[in-house]
Order: sequence, then C-alpha cells, then structure tokens
Amino acid sequence: MGIDEDSYTAYCLDEACYFIQRQIEEGFTPVFEQRVQSLRKFYGELMQT
Repeated sequence: MGIDEDSYTAYCLDEACYFIQRQIEEGFTPVFEQRVQSLRKFYGELMQT
C-alpha cells in the first residue's frame, strides 16, 4: 500500500487499528458494512465511488 512512504497514512491506519483493538478489548463487536476478499478489493471499491 505504500504506507512506508507516507507517514501520515501510516499514522492514521495505526490509530484506526488501535481504536478497533481497544473496542474489542472493551467488549464491543465491530460492525463491518460489507465483506471483501482483500483490502485491495475493499479500497479499490472505495476509490470508484
């Protein structure tokens, strides 16, 4: 994803992952809107909208 070249994107992804992890640890279950086979497909679909 080229995150190693973009420190801001890496930071945002890290914070999002940390937030999800903390929610799970506190007993919340994440709700995902759709199922995809890979992050590449997920982000590819987001870029088309």
